[in-house]
Amino acid sequence: MRVACLLIDHLPFKLEIQRSAHLRKYQTILIQGSGSKRTILDASPEIKNVLPDMPIQEALAHCNNVNIIEADLLWYNQMWDKILLRLSYRSPVIEPAGLGCVYVGLDGLEGMYGNENCLINAIIQTAPSYLEPRLGIGNGKFSAY
Repeated sequence: MRVACLLIDHLPFKLEIQRSAHLRKYQTILIQGSGSKRTILDASPEIKNVLPDMPIQEALAHCNNVNIIEADLLWYNQMWDKILLRLSYRSPVIEPAGLGCVYVGLDGLEGMYGNENCLINAIIQTAPSYLEPRLGIGNGKFSAY
């Protein structure tokens, strides 16, 4: 079975940049949770050693002078759902694998799009270009990812 993996790394951060362009100038971390259970959802790609689900205290030990933003999970999920809806118009087989990653079944679609390049373009265009979507294709999910 031919599968595509549409991947948008740092989706929440990229959405925040779209909303507030000035964030490009700063190292930023997006936090989630409440009380003592606050963790990292995402961070500027240039921040090393800060990973999703890391406790905020641990993340702050790895970086200085960062912008801290409360994650807007509802908005990120709404934007992701729009991309998934557009993908569902391209293929009847889509399997979300978390925020920013989805697998798309390709079998039987080439005839509809003419060739694989047209199909690839149709899938990539479901996400706005500012999100810098990437697409991998393989004979299974692992190789597509």
